[in-house]
Amino acid sequence: MFVNKKILILSPHTDDCELCMGGSMSRLSKEAKEIKVICLSVPKLNKTPEYTNEQTLLVEFKRSMLTFDKLTYVNYFFSPRLFPTYRQDILEVLHKENLTYKPDVVFLPCDFDTHQDHQIVNQEGKRAFKNCSIFGYEAPWNHTNIESPFFLSISSDDIQIKLKALSEYQSQIKLDRKYFQQSVIISLSIVRGLQSGFDYAELFQTIQIKF
Repeated sequence: MFVNKKILILSPHTDDCELCMGGSMSRLSKEAKEIKVICLSVPKLNKTPEYTNEQTLLVEFKRSMLTFDKLTYVNYFFSPRLFPTYRQDILEVLHKENLTYKPDVVFLPCDFDTHQDHQIVNQEGKRAFKNCSIFGYEAPWNHTNIESPFFLSISSDDIQIKLKALSEYQSQIKLDRKYFQQSVIISLSIVRGLQSGFDYAELFQTIQIKF
């Protein structure tokens, strides 16, 4: 389905794409023609004393991206939690990427994500990439439902690559965020696999398909 396709992944913040679809990123990096991540914000750290440098998350994100084969990425620096203020600027960034990168498939936050930044990326992404297939990834800590489900099977090796990518975010792990726990990540992939008849899977919303 994704073989020889150009894949674009929109990540509102550092770590969003790896948390929500890191296993699929591993699979896609083997199958797709190209895979590119656009990270729209690099939050500043202010809760963990030993990680006070605002460049910490940027470094961690870049190390995480290196975990995946055949993947390129670009960073933008919109202020987190203020994406509604930058709606038009974000649309222009995405429109430019559509013209220059010309993706076949776009992954972005699903329609049901309650985070204000994720909502803007979802809405403007659907405007910018009208001629692409679009899938919305789940972030279970931000919502409780997915409509028009699409399950993408992943392997145990893909899960290990996802865990390796997330292990680069030591600043976030120090904050003891539950969605970073290996047991949570593995358990969710098992549940999604059980629901879809695979050993492991990740869940997406089917927004539009144009193959």
